[in-house]
Amino acid sequence: MALEKPFVPTENQRDMIEMMVSTGHSIHEMCLLVDNPHTGVPCSAPMLKDVFRKELARGKAKYITAVERDVYRMALSKEVSPIKLRAAMFVLRAKGGWKETHVLDHQMPQGVIEGAHDILQSKVNRFANRAGETGVSAKSNGSGS
Repeated sequence: MALEKPFVPTENQRDMIEMMVSTGHSIHEMCLLVDNPHTGVPCSAPMLKDVFRKELARGKAKYITAVERDVYRMALSKEVSPIKLRAAMFVLRAKGGWKETHVLDHQMPQGVIEGAHDILQSKVNRFANRAGETGVSAKSNGSGS
């Protein structure tokens, strides 16, 4: 019984697998496009995982890095295609984990806290005065104020 020669993928096949894994294709879809050169039929999932181990591991990272590099170049360029930039940003949000964040400044303008305190104190005083007029005791909540 003759030993079967090992499957040695071409550069084109390696590039195709890297691209397919980066864009989210399943192993099954990749198998359909890579023929085993010894049998002429699509390779099996175990064979694809064995032969293209590196490509499966680094495909997405390599792709996202290339898109990030393009966005960086566009940022430094004087002429930027809005369509290319939108497409690159879409890829980075959809596949690269990027997100747009909106920062909210929660600092109060100077004097707002003091003004709110004064308004609250006057309402408490009015309540205490009304309670005294009606004969109802306005008890303290124990906070010492």
